[in-house]
Amino acid sequence: MLAVCLVAVIFCGCYKEPKPKYTQEQLKNFPQPQVDNLPKPSGGLVLAVNSETISADEIVSLAVANTAPAAKELSYEEFVKASYPFVKQILTDKVTNTLLYQKAKITVPEEVFEEEGQLDKAVDTEMRRMLASYQNNYSLAQQEIEKQGYDWKSYREYQKKQILAQMYFGEKIERSPVISHKEMVDFYAENKDEKFKREPKVSFLLIDILKGDDSQAALETAKKALEDAKSGKDFAQCVTEYSQGVKAKTGGLWETKDPTSFAAPYDAITKVIDDMYVGQIGDIIDADGHFFIVKLVENTKAGYIPFEDQQEDIEKYLKSVKRREQMDKLLKELFEQADIMGLEGFLQYCVQQTYIRARNS
Repeated sequence: MLAVCLVAVIFCGCYKEPKPKYTQEQLKNFPQPQVDNLPKPSGGLVLAVNSETISADEIVSLAVANTAPAAKELSYEEFVKASYPFVKQILTDKVTNTLLYQKAKITVPEEVFEEEGQLDKAVDTEMRRMLASYQNNYSLAQQEIEKQGYDWKSYREYQKKQILAQMYFGEKIERSPVISHKEMVDFYAENKDEKFKREPKVSFLLIDILKGDDSQAALETAKKALEDAKSGKDFAQCVTEYSQGVKAKTGGLWETKDPTSFAAPYDAITKVIDDMYVGQIGDIIDADGHFFIVKLVENTKAGYIPFEDQQEDIEKYLKSVKRREQMDKLLKELFEQADIMGLEGFLQYCVQQTYIRARNS
């Protein structure tokens, strides 16, 4: 959910991508970044979000793991262009969670915060789930949270904030917004060609027996194959046992959007398919030099998936859209009300420190 929120905040206009200070031609004349003996990274800068702070080290620690390969290959200017959106996403996530946590502390009932209360139990559950994801290997789990800039105590506090933020969202966002029948019908009509168009498809299994020099013997083989298939023997096994066709070794499966395009003698199959039902095993088809036995797997006509078959999925999708719109609005309001100074400068500092630390790693 918070990942969705994150994207929403980035695009909701809370702050904008800075315009380049220099042209590409000017950047080409800048000296290339130093590869060896880079300065040690600093995590001292902090961003104030109302009454709380976010340290640059929190952001940089999360960003380094995913940007280190790029930092070792790119110039600083190239790295900024490539990594800026990613670091911005991490920072926005942190700011969002902090704002939600601050709101949650005010609105969530006091008993939630009691020792061994609902919040502690929820955090314990999340910590156990996290450990289980590392096969309960405490050392391995610790290495991972240290990569993210936490120890066990701070990671537990982080989880507490996450859970409280979700509680706040749960109170403010409708779990199941009401979607009218008209909204669903309109969505279906507007997206009919893009989302609900059904392409034709025919697929069948084929036993292909060549007549050769002894047509009567080939016919007897075909009769035996048909008897086995209709008696309940697995059709794919019958293909392996009897078929001599070009697809016998791959299970005898044929698929096409247009069976009328089959060349002779396979065009004989086209003439019987439309009169068969899915799962049916047809009678022996006597074609030029072949005896065919067909089992129809699928015969889908071109058209549209009926609205009734998609109504449930459409309703779920439109509910998710409404929830996302509510989250976008809530997060935008939080950012507008928050006292956050120097956000852009802090972000640029984090990108710089990410580059330095990644090159030193």
